[in-house]
Amino acid sequence: MPIPPHSVLGNIDASAPGYWQGKLRFAERDVEVDLSIERGPVPEEVVTALLARLEKLAELDGAAREAMLSDGNAGVEEAPTLLYLEHHRDELSDEELQQVFGSADRDLVDVNALLRHLHLVRVGLRPEDAEYQLLLDYSLGYDVTNYLICAVFDSDGKFRTLDMES
Repeated sequence: MPIPPHSVLGNIDASAPGYWQGKLRFAERDVEVDLSIERGPVPEEVVTALLARLEKLAELDGAAREAMLSDGNAGVEEAPTLLYLEHHRDELSDEELQQVFGSADRDLVDVNALLRHLHLVRVGLRPEDAEYQLLLDYSLGYDVTNYLICAVFDSDGKFRTLDMES
């Protein structure tokens, strides 16, 4: 059965390599969405199931934020959330801290404050990669930083890992 036209990505042909992109509205912001097929073909039911996950974006966002909270409070030095927090707490000027977090007091910029000010900026869909099939990228804002925290979900929709990227 062919993949029905998607409201965000349009007509998707899973039989060959391709790239589709669009935007959706989530949490009062525009979020970039892209789907990439690098080798193809991909079974249409895999693409259809992955696209259906966009309907549960609020649940995925909640799981990602829960993982970031746990990661940031774990006390592990190389934890991606902690690295992201420490980098921005150390690198942003007082004015930028005030603009982003509402306070220039670096002691008040903790994991909870970070999560309140992070927003979802991109959803990446990779139907060919069962372990890294859905990626949620979070940022404090492209005007503030080029660094992202990426939450990775597998083909079952289960959270796998967090990465800090630029």
